[in-house]
Amino acid sequence: MEKLDDKCNRIEFQKKEKDIDITCYICKQTFRYPRVLDCLHTFCEECCANNINKIDHELGERSIIKCQRCFEVTILPDNDLQMLPYNFFANNAIDFLLIQSTKENAILCTCCSDESDAVSRCVECSEFLCLKCVTAHKRIRVTKDHKVIDLDTLRYDKSSVHRPVHCLFHEQEVFAFYCEDCDDIICNECTILQHRGHKYEKLKDALKNKKPYMMSILEDNESKKIRPIERAIDEVQDMAARLHARTVATKQAVKNCTAQCIRAIEFRCHELLSTVDAIYSNKSRLLYEQQLGLQLRLMKNKTANDFVNYALKNGSEAEIFELLDVMKMRLEYLNKEELEYKEPHENDVIDHLFDFDSVENIANNLGEISTSAIFLTNTIVSGQGLRTGKVGIETFFIVKVFDRFGSPCVETTTNDAIRVKIQAPEGFYVNNKILNNNDGSYCIRYTPVTRGKYNITIKIRGRQFPNSNHTVRVYDGIDYLKIDNTYLNFGVLGNKPCEMNLPWAIAIHEDGRMFVSDHGNNRVQVFNELGKFITEFGSKGSKDGQFLGPTGIAIDQNGCIFVSDWENHRVQQFNQNGVFIGKFGLKGREKGQLLHPAGLAVDKNGCIIVADRDNHRLQVFASDGRPISTIGSYGNGCGQLDSPTHVAIMDDNIYIVSDAGNDRLVLFEESGRFNSFFGSKGSDPGFFNRPSGVVVDKEGYIILGDLYNHRIQVFDPELKYYCHFGGEGNQDKQFRYPSGIALTNEGRVAIVDRYNHRVQVF
Repeated sequence: MEKLDDKCNRIEFQKKEKDIDITCYICKQTFRYPRVLDCLHTFCEECCANNINKIDHELGERSIIKCQRCFEVTILPDNDLQMLPYNFFANNAIDFLLIQSTKENAILCTCCSDESDAVSRCVECSEFLCLKCVTAHKRIRVTKDHKVIDLDTLRYDKSSVHRPVHCLFHEQEVFAFYCEDCDDIICNECTILQHRGHKYEKLKDALKNKKPYMMSILEDNESKKIRPIERAIDEVQDMAARLHARTVATKQAVKNCTAQCIRAIEFRCHELLSTVDAIYSNKSRLLYEQQLGLQLRLMKNKTANDFVNYALKNGSEAEIFELLDVMKMRLEYLNKEELEYKEPHENDVIDHLFDFDSVENIANNLGEISTSAIFLTNTIVSGQGLRTGKVGIETFFIVKVFDRFGSPCVETTTNDAIRVKIQAPEGFYVNNKILNNNDGSYCIRYTPVTRGKYNITIKIRGRQFPNSNHTVRVYDGIDYLKIDNTYLNFGVLGNKPCEMNLPWAIAIHEDGRMFVSDHGNNRVQVFNELGKFITEFGSKGSKDGQFLGPTGIAIDQNGCIFVSDWENHRVQQFNQNGVFIGKFGLKGREKGQLLHPAGLAVDKNGCIIVADRDNHRLQVFASDGRPISTIGSYGNGCGQLDSPTHVAIMDDNIYIVSDAGNDRLVLFEESGRFNSFFGSKGSDPGFFNRPSGVVVDKEGYIILGDLYNHRIQVFDPELKYYCHFGGEGNQDKQFRYPSGIALTNEGRVAIVDRYNHRVQVF
């Protein structure tokens, strides 16, 4: 056993060797037989023995040691303290410091009892030897081949201080190899006996392969744990300082207010100060507890980080491998451990509220102490006004605030706690109104005034929080709640240009042209954005470019026009000038075949979606007419259809289908998987009687033709009933069997009024 000079105390050691602590945290003495726990904290063997406890375990009674620094528990392997890893690094540091201090304090021989000064050190025995013992060491057969180094040499060669790590099975042998088959370090004898035929390599070479991963998880620990925890501690400390400063400022505000009052109100002043102190005490206590927890976690990570860093920099291969698994397990455990830090558990909000106009009742109204329990990272913002909007139409969103326990935080103060800035594309700010709902939520209302991208920034008590910045796209459009007279009305019964016979569907080109399938006249008519006739294409027949009852119509991203040909059981494709390009489909029930195709839509991928009405399904085709998939089957269950007539595409490429025979709308994902449905037969708002044309605007609102109810219904992005307009008749804003629906480039709603043989635009 090594002998330590009493003058080599902890302070002297730490001044000389800062990379590693060589003083036991429990006994406050220099380590004696230091043992490493699973948390990588080191204690004397005797101190560990004094802290062993027994617990019941599923495998029987187990011995454990609770770390006195980080309070983590280490289960003793085989209930044997000697099985805990030995901290070679600490002993090496102690030995090196002893050697360095021999100029002032001589080291005594640890091999004999003569108390002679040591002059050398045996590497294999880890003993300090006097001159006589050096001579004897070289004579004895067992030790004559040992490497003995004089202390002067050791002072300048720190690597020579490393103690040898002996094999557990061959005590005279030191670890020299790494067995890849067994994932263990072995000695020369092991290669011949227990590990004969195994694949092994020198420790130095093996460490080169292991070290990169250790360095990687070491860096992860530093970047993902230590630094964030340090930042968290800084943030908590900063909040504590701000809280203190705010407390001082609030106290001063209370005192300044109190100074204006007479003695009769001084008692109230003391009450307010006590309230401030109580809030400060509670907040600072919570912050202090949080800080302690973070510091403890930081200490755990830094201890492990420093330990492994030191080991990798200063340990010999054998020493490192002896502790490699423990170090690796500890770092991996720490790196996987959730940080569990969101923000300080309290804030610096302590305000004194006072109405200086109420001096008359000052004795009873000296003011109150307000605070805030809002936990910013729990804040939720939601609402259509955070996603899209329409020019000139008021929209809104909701801000919900919670305390750190997740309960709604009802502020009793004014709306000053929340500040919202809404910046228009041109750079100016749009006015907004904040309404406190007194339930922990706030409603923010605003009205966009121009098209484009709006930036919304929300701050609570002057601070931002996750999800506090939003970008809103604002488009032209109409307010469905305020639809009055028609904007445009064109078409009458007949077969001449601008006359119609049971028009069925409408599609809008990006240049504003309106394409109307004139079902009874077997043609497609084209109108400009003002409803003036431009041209027509198609005639009665079954040849290319001819129709037998055109129904659905859609325009793809390239400007090509697709038209459902009802009695020809096909879909025809035309260029934007009405010139025939191609066709797909023929009568039948197989994949790629059609039976009275109706509504059409083009999805985000450019695929053509066909409402295959009398096959009670949707069919998906590539733009070249190649069949891709079928969706749905006959019935009224989930994912089933009965005579689907129209289809539209929602923003996330969801297909929404007018399931006419089932009086509902059905939603499918683009993969064909059933999503949901809503609606049922009836005439009340939100009910349908043969739903027909459907379109989805840029805000996500669904505009739907309710065929036999002769009206248009609107549903919000959450599929909830929003409003409706229309009624049976032939006047403006009245319908007789409204069919196809489309949106103009200005956001107006164009509706095919089928039995009135016209198109109405709102």
